[in-house]
Amino acid sequence: MKNTGIFITAFIILLFSLPLIPCEPDAGQEKTVRILLSGFFDSDIVLECVSEPFFYFKVAKGRDKYCFLLSREMGTSQTGYNDLIHLGLLIDSNADLVEAFILSHSDTEGFIEYIKESGFFSDIRSCDDISKVDAISGATLSCQAIKSGIIRTLNRYRDEVLDK
Repeated sequence: MKNTGIFITAFIILLFSLPLIPCEPDAGQEKTVRILLSGFFDSDIVLECVSEPFFYFKVAKGRDKYCFLLSREMGTSQTGYNDLIHLGLLIDSNADLVEAFILSHSDTEGFIEYIKESGFFSDIRSCDDISKVDAISGATLSCQAIKSGIIRTLNRYRDEVLDK
């Protein structure tokens, strides 16, 4: 019984100390972001890592300023048909969506490929209200997860970074 009390005490201390542990990118994240954005921008970009209140990248291309948000780092990844879908979002200085990427997923591969080929992301980029974008028939749950992940990621960034 005495060991249980020590375990619970240690768990509570760890739980309350978690927000104090800084988020850091893994070694491949910056490289992945550079590769993704090199296909989007036609010239060199400058990346700056930011770790508060969560990890993300500031992106500069000339005078234009963007941010690249990672849903996994922000805790806003969503579950599709089978499992999590982790997104990367490129946003402009007004926190409006410029581009969305699926960085990784454990969802059904066929559904994700179908979504990528369907024009779903083009519809999301061109719509003022992402929640109103129609899901792709046959991949409804994964589409809903992607929309929800984008909305939650944008809202968290707006609430915790822009509103401060």
